[in-house]
Amino acid sequence: MCGDFNAHHTNWNCRRKNFTGNALVHYAQCNNLEILAPPTPTRYGPSSATTIDLILIKNFSYNYEIDSLAELSSDHNPVILKFDFNIVPLLKNRRKVSTIWDNFKTRLNSNVKLLTPSISNNDDLDNEISKLTENITNAYNSSFRPLKEHEELYLPPHIRKLKTERNRAKRVWQRDRDPTSKNQYNRAQTRFRTATDEFNQSTYAAQTSQLNVYD
Repeated sequence: MCGDFNAHHTNWNCRRKNFTGNALVHYAQCNNLEILAPPTPTRYGPSSATTIDLILIKNFSYNYEIDSLAELSSDHNPVILKFDFNIVPLLKNRRKVSTIWDNFKTRLNSNVKLLTPSISNNDDLDNEISKLTENITNAYNSSFRPLKEHEELYLPPHIRKLKTERNRAKRVWQRDRDPTSKNQYNRAQTRFRTATDEFNQSTYAAQTSQLNVYD
């Protein structure tokens, strides 16, 4: 879904939040959606610029590029979104949650009995494995919460540093609005995106290397 949501929020580089922006963020978090926005504003007024033209996606893990193009006379820029379908999609969990490990441990300990089961054949073994798997899954499903608005999924330190540099360059560009600061912001954005893509790809490779073709 894409369009002009008239929703302002700092998550997509607006300087302020409004009711619609907060509602959209809450709706996306509750429904496992991702909100995509270009790195530069999509609407330019007489004395301000903001990003209100957005794209909502769900369970869509391909790499993408999104840009706001200054190509029309309208106060709204056209937004172009390109997906790369030539690679295997990343195994990314789009649902942003945090696990409460103390609850997980308590629920698991209450459901799993540390007794040697009576196993005499393959069916007995399969049943015990299924029960253990179900207990672990149930304990996890009862022990996580959605991330709060100010919380993020894990990023390694070097990517967090690049993100900080990107955000600093963005603030300078929003303040000065000159070609030099815009170029610096674009380069910082590219470095951050490249590092994030490499991290996601390495995570994907690590996950696939652990898969068993006989599972």
